[in-house]
Amino acid sequence: MEVVKKLEADILFPGLLPRVDCYQGDSGRVVELQLLQGGVRWTPGAGTEAVIRYQNARGEGGTYDTLPSGECAYEMLETGVRVRLAEAVCAAAGITRVQVVLLQDGAQVTVTEFLLEVASAATGEVPGTYVNLSAWLRNHGITPKKGEDYWTEADILEIQGYIDTQLGVIEHGAY
Repeated sequence: MEVVKKLEADILFPGLLPRVDCYQGDSGRVVELQLLQGGVRWTPGAGTEAVIRYQNARGEGGTYDTLPSGECAYEMLETGVRVRLAEAVCAAAGITRVQVVLLQDGAQVTVTEFLLEVASAATGEVPGTYVNLSAWLRNHGITPKKGEDYWTEADILEIQGYIDTQLGVIEHGAY
C-alpha cells in the first residue's frame, strides 16, 4: 500500500520547509512534489532525472535513485516529481531532512527539500534502561514515607481545590 503526501515546492523561494509525517520503519511512503518557479507551475523538462538525499536525526544519511527492490525511486511528472521513500529514510525517529535533486544531462538543475518527521515505533518492548522504581526502592531497603516522598490524600485534595478555583476564575473572565 502506498501513502501519498502531496506538497508544493517553489524552487526560487523555498520559504518554510514543508513537513511530512510518518512512522519509524514505514515502507510505501510517497511524496508528490508539485514544483513552482516564483509561484508559477514549473515543468522539469524531458530527460530530467532525480536523486534523493537524506540525513536523519542521528546524522546518518545517504543518496539513492533506486529502491533496494531495483525499482526506480522517482517518477517525473508534468509539473513535478513523485518520490518513493526508501525504508532507510524512515529508519530513525526524529526529523529527517530530505532533498530531491533534479538533474539534466548529469548536471544539477535545482534542489527542493522537505522535512520528514519520523515518529518512533511502539514496539511493546521494555527498553534496556527501564527501571522499576518500586522494585529498586525495595531492593535498596528504602520505604517511601507518605507525605514526605509522595502526596497524601489531603495534598491531592488541596491541589484539586486550587485547580478548580482557578478554572472557575478563568471561566468567569476574572483572570
